[in-house]
Amino acid sequence: MRLLNAALTAGASPLAGVKPRQLVTVRGQLMSVTLMPVHGAHWVSAELSDGSGTLNLIWMGRRTVPGITPGATLTVTGRVTLDETRHAVMYNPCYELGAAAS
Repeated sequence: MRLLNAALTAGASPLAGVKPRQLVTVRGQLMSVTLMPVHGAHWVSAELSDGSGTLNLIWMGRRTVPGITPGATLTVTGRVTLDETRHAVMYNPCYELGAAAS
């Protein structure tokens, strides 16, 4: 609940209400960060949670993304899509560590 309240106070949308193809700004805490090899390239994948839901964040063609570590508070902006399992994903989001996006 603390994460969701912080997100709403910062003006972010709750993850539970995010819809595919929507351009949104959301805020939460990174629960996990994984380096994924995909077709000879690397992707950094992270799971963001605000207490109301989760969103997978994927930075394509990257081995690392500065500041993207488990436990970090993050505000991200981008377009939401669904992966093959129908889970919400945001590719190459704009992000700001520890604060609301401006």
